[in-house]
Amino acid sequence: MSTSKSYTFTLADQEAFSEISRDFNVQHLNREQSRRLFFGDVVVHGINTVLRALDLFANEFDGYVNMNFITMEFSKPTYLGMETTFVLEQVGDNESRILVKNTIGEVVTNILINPEKDAVVFYQDPEQLDQLKLKDLGSFCYLEDSKKKFVEYYPNLSLLNWQRAQMFLGSTYLVGMVYPGVNSIFLTACIEFSNSSSLISEQLNYKLISEDNRFGMVTMSIENESSVVIIEAFKRPEKKEQPKMEVVLARSINKKLEGKRVLVIGGSRGLGELAVKISVAQGAEVLFSYRSGKNDADRIVADVGGGADCFSWNSDEPIFDKILEFNPTHVYYMATPYIFNKKSTVFVNEIFENFHNVYNLCFNKLVENLINQNTHVRFFWPSTVAIDENTNTLCEYVMAKTAGERLVHYLDKKYKNISIYTERLPKLETDQTVTLGESEATDSLDYFIEFTNRFLNE
Repeated sequence: MSTSKSYTFTLADQEAFSEISRDFNVQHLNREQSRRLFFGDVVVHGINTVLRALDLFANEFDGYVNMNFITMEFSKPTYLGMETTFVLEQVGDNESRILVKNTIGEVVTNILINPEKDAVVFYQDPEQLDQLKLKDLGSFCYLEDSKKKFVEYYPNLSLLNWQRAQMFLGSTYLVGMVYPGVNSIFLTACIEFSNSSSLISEQLNYKLISEDNRFGMVTMSIENESSVVIIEAFKRPEKKEQPKMEVVLARSINKKLEGKRVLVIGGSRGLGELAVKISVAQGAEVLFSYRSGKNDADRIVADVGGGADCFSWNSDEPIFDKILEFNPTHVYYMATPYIFNKKSTVFVNEIFENFHNVYNLCFNKLVENLINQNTHVRFFWPSTVAIDENTNTLCEYVMAKTAGERLVHYLDKKYKNISIYTERLPKLETDQTVTLGESEATDSLDYFIEFTNRFLNE
C-alpha cells in the first residue's frame, strides 16, 4: 500500500528554507555561481526535501510523536522547477519509507522512519562514539525567529517537537556552512531521538568523527541533551578555473589570427573561455557570448586586457544582429548545457531535445545567418570521444552529438563560402568535468593550444 503526493520546488522555497536553517550555501541559491559547481545548477537542500516529505504526510503519522529514529540517503540532486514525487510506503508495523523521485522516476532521496538500526548500513552507535576522541567543530543555537518561520513554511509540522526540528535544520547548517562548507555534498544522515521533552539548553554541538581524504568523505555528529545525528558528507570538488591570460601568453603561441575576427559562442567558461584567450593571444579581435554568466564574462574581458568584448546570447531565442555586424572570419561554437547532471540509463526525450537544440538546431541557424556574408567563415563544432565509448549515462548527449556530426558534414558540403572543422574532443579539465576523487581529464590548455593549430591549418 502506497500513497503519492507531489511538489515543485522554486527559488522562493530555497530562500525561505535558507532563512529558517541558516544554510546559505550558494549551491542552493545563486544560479550564476552554481552553474560552475558540481551539479551545474541550483539544487534543493536535501534536508528541505525530507522536511517537505514529512510535512506532506504529517496526517499519516499523528505529528510524528512516535518517530524515534529516521534515516535519509541523498543519492541524486533535486532541481528547481521540476515536479518532485513523494511516495509513502508502509514497510512494517512501525516502519515507513518515503521515496522522493524526480521527473524521470529516479529515486533522489530515500527516507526511512523507525527502521531496524541493524539494517541501516551507514548507522553508527552513538554510545561507541563516546569512546572516541572527536574533533570539536563548534556549536550553534537557533533563534526564536527560525522556529516561527519553520511553522509558517511547514504548516503540517506544527506538532513536530521544535527540539527535533532543530536536529534536521542543524544538519544542513553543519554541512553547508561549517564543514565541509561551501564545497560540500550531503550524503546520508541518521537522527536518533530520545523521549525527553525538556532541555536545559538548545545548543547543538558539532563533532568530526572521521575524514577520508582519498575520497573527500567526512563523518560528523550533532548532539544536544536529547538527540544525536550522524552525518556523512563529501567535500565537493572546487570549481575549475581556466588559466589566466598571463599564463596563456607565457606559452609559445603563433600569431596566425592577426587581422582576423573570432566569434566564440559560449565563451564565459570552460573551453569557450580558453578559445577566447588563445584567440586574443594569436592576435585576433574577439567577440564572445554568455548566457547567464555576465560576471564571468566581464572578468574575462578584464583579464585579456583588450581585444575582446562580450554580449548576451540565448540559444533558445537567438538574435544575430550583433554577430552579423561583427562579421566574423572564425567561429568557435562552444555553447553547451550542463552534461553530467542526469545520471540515468533511461533515454529521456526532454534531455535529448535540450542537447539537440543547443548543439545542432541553433548551430544550423548560426550558419544560415552567416552564409551570405562577404567573408569566408571558418567554423569549429566540437564533438566528443564519448561517441566511441559505452557510456550509458550520457545516452542523450551522445545521440545529439552523433546527429550533429552528420549535420556538420552536410552543411560543410552544401555551402561553398564556409568550412566547418570538427574533432572528437577527449574529456578535458573544465568545470563540467570535475569529479569526486581523482580526475582523469586531460589538461585543457595544452590540448587546446595544439588543437587550435589543427583547426587553423586544416
